[in-house]
Amino acid sequence: MPFAWADYLTLAATLAARTGDEASLRSAISRAYYAAYNSAVEKAAAHGVSIVRVTGTGPHEACWMAYQTVPAVIRVGVTGDRLKVLRHKADYRQVTLNWAKEAATAVAEAQALISGL
Repeated sequence: MPFAWADYLTLAATLAARTGDEASLRSAISRAYYAAYNSAVEKAAAHGVSIVRVTGTGPHEACWMAYQTVPAVIRVGVTGDRLKVLRHKADYRQVTLNWAKEAATAVAEAQALISGL
């Protein structure tokens, strides 16, 4: 049975509730992103989205760019790209953000993105 990527969103919501724990909040953002990304990859063909990597792009960028070329699901691409940028900050950057707010936003946006698929 294939992995249910939406389970990552459930985990993200649980982690986002730990508002005093930066590691949990950063992890919530990451899990929310991967729930959205993998759900989008799985549903791409059903929405007429063809994900093709262009030289110089990675698979994640290619996914969100491809969604942005299909008018009916352009919002998926825009939201996914915004989540990707936030996930990158959460996973790799030493930045001071309101992580509780960012985690809550990431979970909500990922949920909306997945619902839109």
